[in-house]
Amino acid sequence: STVTGSIGVRMDIPQLQGLLGKIGVGQETLVTAPYKNAGSYLRPLSPEDRAYFEGVLKDMHEQFVGIVASGRNMPRERAAQLASGKIFTGREAQKLGLVDALGGQDAALRWLADKTGVPATRKLLTRPKEGSWLAESLKSWFGLDLSSLASTTVGDWRTPVFLYQF
Repeated sequence: STVTGSIGVRMDIPQLQGLLGKIGVGQETLVTAPYKNAGSYLRPLSPEDRAYFEGVLKDMHEQFVGIVASGRNMPRERAAQLASGKIFTGREAQKLGLVDALGGQDAALRWLADKTGVPATRKLLTRPKEGSWLAESLKSWFGLDLSSLASTTVGDWRTPVFLYQF
C-alpha cells in the first residue's frame, strides 16, 4: 500500500508572538529591504506579505505541475487537474498515470540497480535517528533537517550507495 500524489505546494509560518509575549521574550528586527522579514514567526502576515507568498507559492505550484507533466509525459492540463493536493493510493496513481508499476522496496531496489548499474546487494545507508524535540521542532517549523548535516559516507567515498528514505 502506498500513497502517491499530493501535487501542490504548502508553506507553514508558525506564529509564536503570543507565547513569547507571555513568557516575556521579544525581538526587534532591522531589515534592509521591505520583504526581508516577511514570514516572521514573531508577527502575523501583513496583507502585502500574504500576497507576496501567495505569488511565490503559485509560481512554485506551476513549476511543480510542469515537472509532473513533463516527467509523466502527460498533457499539462491533465497534470493541473491532478494537482489538487489530494493523495492517491498506488492503484489509483497507476490508473491516473502517476506511476508505472506497483511493487515494494525490493522491486524498487532492483529497478534502481538495473538503471544505475549499482548492485542491488549494495548496503543501504539509513537516516540517523533524530528523536530529539529540538531536531523535530527545527524540522517542522523551519525545514532545518539536522540529520542532513550528519555524514552519509560509507567506506570509500567514490563508491555509489543508495540512501534509503521514508
